[in-house]
Amino acid sequence: MNSAKMCALSFIIGGGLANLVDRLFRGYVIDYIDINNLFTYPIFNIADICIVIGVIMIICLLIIDTKNNKEI
Repeated sequence: MNSAKMCALSFIIGGGLANLVDRLFRGYVIDYIDINNLFTYPIFNIADICIVIGVIMIICLLIIDTKNNKEI
């Protein structure tokens, strides 16, 4: 597994674990980033951002791998 895939999985696992720790110790996840002044969007936290970035990275890597394999 290359370093980009490891980085993406690290983002996903790290964000998931952070939210899990909040759920286990507090009973809920603390969301504190509110951008409703700019957009109508739900409140979120850094762990959520990490999960989304990791998923976007995985999707991009899958598209690139698929494109490279078709050219061969």
